[in-house]
Amino acid sequence: MGARPSSFRKGGGFLNNVDGTFVSYEFTTVPPKQRKESEWVYLVPSIRVDGSDEEVTQHLFLGGAERYEISKDGLSLTMVDESPVTIGAKTPAGRFLGSLIEKGFPESSLPDLEAGEALNLEAVNGTRLRFVQEKDPEGTEKAGKRKDKKTGKEYDRTNTIVAAVLALPGEGKSSGKGTKATKATTTTKGTKAA
Repeated sequence: MGARPSSFRKGGGFLNNVDGTFVSYEFTTVPPKQRKESEWVYLVPSIRVDGSDEEVTQHLFLGGAERYEISKDGLSLTMVDESPVTIGAKTPAGRFLGSLIEKGFPESSLPDLEAGEALNLEAVNGTRLRFVQEKDPEGTEKAGKRKDKKTGKEYDRTNTIVAAVLALPGEGKSSGKGTKATKATTTTKGTKAA
């Protein structure tokens, strides 16, 4: 980030208690800070935090690359075996997408995965959201705490989730006190367990 206050991260951490716009995304097999493909698929949203001049990205683990096929433009995901797309509800990508629907993004705006449509999130582009970091006790127990290489401090593992849908595409900025989005549903087609 730059030295201007408008570019500072707000809310005490990376995408934690901050409002921003879901600008774009891609599906990729390239892990963060690497150039080579891996055996895993990630959902990588680009977020413009309010008051920032630059977008930040977050790699959200989705699943094994042997199961999924990514379109050439990186915007759509299908299953290799041509079955309906499934994402584990407990994966970081599953938790993010589940919280997006739960907090008010209209599920009807997303592809119907049960009908065999590819997972494509272009309808989410332009949505203003409040992001938080949710502690992941299972992930911490399984992989251990994350260690900051600079400070040596250890932290619980977390997942980036949506705490509120502030405005849908085309609605403009919202005060954050409410949303025009439809009421949340607890069922999400895009986050079913595999």
